[in-house]
Amino acid sequence: MQNSSNGDTPPPIDAAEFSTLILQMTRNNHKLHGVAGYQWMHFLTQQLVKLDGHFRGDGHTYNVGDVKQAGVVELHTIALLLADMHFQAMYESVWTCLETAGVTHLPNSAHECRRHRAPQATFLSNIAPSAEALAIIQKDAMDVLHTPPNSKNSLKQKLLQVLLWYGLGAVQDPKDPFVEELAVTVQLVTLHKWRFSAIHAYVCGEQESPEGGLEEPGRAVLDLDRMMRLVYMSSALSENKSLRLDGMIQQVRDEIEDVTAALRNGEDVEIQRLGRSANCRAELSALHWSLIRELRGLENDLSCEGKALVQGMWWLYGEEFVFVMYLLAWANGLVLALYVTSLPHDIFDTLLAIFPVINGVHVAVEIVLCGGIRKYVLSADRKDRQSSRIGALVIVLGSLAGLLAMAVGAEEGVTMAGTTFHIEKNYQRTLVALTTLFVFTRSRYFSRMVKTMQKSLSVCWPFVLTALLSMLAFSTLCGFLYKDLGTAYFASTITSFFTAFQLSLGEGWDKVMWDVSHATNYATTLLFVVYVFFSTLLFGQLVLGVIIAVFVEADSFASSRVYNTLQPISGNLNEAEREALMEDFLRINYQLLDIHEHIEKLTELKTRGLEASWEEAAAGVQYEEEEGQDEVQNTWWHQQLPPLRTTSIVTG
Repeated sequence: MQNSSNGDTPPPIDAAEFSTLILQMTRNNHKLHGVAGYQWMHFLTQQLVKLDGHFRGDGHTYNVGDVKQAGVVELHTIALLLADMHFQAMYESVWTCLETAGVTHLPNSAHECRRHRAPQATFLSNIAPSAEALAIIQKDAMDVLHTPPNSKNSLKQKLLQVLLWYGLGAVQDPKDPFVEELAVTVQLVTLHKWRFSAIHAYVCGEQESPEGGLEEPGRAVLDLDRMMRLVYMSSALSENKSLRLDGMIQQVRDEIEDVTAALRNGEDVEIQRLGRSANCRAELSALHWSLIRELRGLENDLSCEGKALVQGMWWLYGEEFVFVMYLLAWANGLVLALYVTSLPHDIFDTLLAIFPVINGVHVAVEIVLCGGIRKYVLSADRKDRQSSRIGALVIVLGSLAGLLAMAVGAEEGVTMAGTTFHIEKNYQRTLVALTTLFVFTRSRYFSRMVKTMQKSLSVCWPFVLTALLSMLAFSTLCGFLYKDLGTAYFASTITSFFTAFQLSLGEGWDKVMWDVSHATNYATTLLFVVYVFFSTLLFGQLVLGVIIAVFVEADSFASSRVYNTLQPISGNLNEAEREALMEDFLRINYQLLDIHEHIEKLTELKTRGLEASWEEAAAGVQYEEEEGQDEVQNTWWHQQLPPLRTTSIVTG
């Protein structure tokens, strides 16, 4: 952005500049796999590199002969995609090939290609015999194509127009797997640009006002910051259907609360999402029941989405079976509790040995279904289960180690590499009984607990570090003052630190204080009281308060998925700003719902075949129509495009 004429404030950024800014920023970060918000750019980069290498004969240069024979339109399309995604070097390589073949109509700069679309319009006009095709590729019509559609029905029609603009209506074989891959990439790039434009319009208010004009955009810097947050949230929504359903469920619940309050108070209400208003009790009741039915449908969709992830052998990890394993963990705890009785312990040892075997088989099967230990730990398929999977793996390994020690009789001694190890029976039982911890890891709230604990530690670590330093200082001082008293509290450095830790917890601090003060004087009492006051009441209660506040904050979100998405960008916001952020999240979710669904569908289709051949990738590409749920091949687009002439392309 450049400064305005008076030099006071920068002018508001427009939609095109905002899209360019996002693409340029993420362009330099696309290799960061784990960075939130950049996965879509990494995926598109892989797609473009794969498409770009299709015509390279030796892996470094293009085969001009192949381009002249059949690849003019396809290579023009690749060049336009590279220009739109700001890949200057790759664009120049493609342009050089087209120039050498004598068939280019594009400028030699990606920047000029983005600014001036006239050469592409001329190129398409030469091969477009129908009036319909000519109307679509006119410059005025293309200005409309950069604006996202306002309904689900117009989404596919606009995508058809975009495919025509990129020249794919003139390919010789639309069913060619390479052309299919190219068509999907064109759609993905367009959909991402549409969501950027929609976010810009949402923030800056570039919609028509009731008077027919445009609303004045807000403050440029604050608007840009808000748009960046929305881009991050939109990226997360386009990757996770369950997150979109969570947002819709929260939105409908809020609307139901508004309608219920209006019914109670006899007020009017307007639901902006539906474009409906209710002015009397009958209309309010009808709207209320309509929203309740919609909520039940969304909750059913979310349940079906969860069941779709546990098809085949994955039913072993569905909610029903996981609940059975959760009850098994409680049974494990019950067996462990029976050790305090007078019954023979050998019986309990046998029962206790059953649980590691069952849980070990359960974890091993899940590792196989995930495709290996690495994929199991990374949990790219189910990020919400990553914490519980890692915990389950650690628990099972420890429990099986204890079971092995119990089987070989380690309490009598096991010799390894000339060294004899002895493990007491109670320690063996403790290791075997680690499977009792599945009571926590198999809880549906475990992931949220881990996330909130991580957030709590990130907030509390300065206080925890200060408390540890105070313990170290107190234990050092007491060790120096009281080491000759003959008591065990401060006999060594280690015992002094453990005593200081015990005092900070408030456990038996008065007994320690009186035992030491009786052997010294009243000043010891004052020293202990001051330490306990600051360590227990100040540091301890402060850390506890922060942990409770974080848990309350996490519980205020609709689900752990929503919390995990918004927490990285809401940590430094006050309560009012967080409410505004949540409102933005819900509104951008339902306003861009169709675009997000289409992006996820196309991305999943290509992800399944990303490492496969073109034929294998195209074989798995299917679209599901809303009406009739008919599945059709991905060649749906070429059957509906206006016909283009291809004979003149070969000669250029």
